[in-house]
Order: sequence, then C-alpha cells, then structure tokens
Amino acid sequence: MRSKSRGSGAGGKGYLSLDFNQVGQNFPLIQDILKYVVDKGKSQVATKEKVGENFYNRGVLNSVYIAEGIRNAQRLSGKKVISGEDMRRGA
Repeated sequence: MRSKSRGSGAGGKGYLSLDFNQVGQNFPLIQDILKYVVDKGKSQVATKEKVGENFYNRGVLNSVYIAEGIRNAQRLSGKKVISGEDMRRGA
C-alpha cells in the first residue's frame, strides 16, 4: 500500500519510513472524524485532505490506545477518576 503523504521534494530523496498504521480516509473511525469534526469546522487540521495521512492516522491510533488504557484502568480500579498508578495498571 502506498503511503498517503505530502511530498518532501529533493530534501526527502532516499528517506524511508515504516507505517505503524494504515493510511487513508476509508475507515469507519476516520469517516466519523470527517463527518462530526472536520465537516463541522471543529478540526485544528488545516485541510480536509490531510486527514488520513500517515501521521494523522498514527495520532488517531495513539488516542485509541490511551482511551482504551483509561477505560481498562477504570474497570480494574472500579473508579471513574483514576490515578497515575491506576493508569499504569490499565495500560
């Protein structure tokens, strides 16, 4: 799969990277972000076209990991407001 990213020009010649996530806008979560955030003008992303690029989707994936860690910590601790120690257990 070819990565969706902006070109870096001559300065990027020979640069290689590894994607930890898939790229593009064709995922249910990304479609929801477009519909409920970007299309309503609530996004800090400069243009709609940047949604789905490698680093954007990596940020979304990292946010999912954090949210799931919090949810798991709440479940394990039985508390709504968790501590740092609870979060470490939940992650």
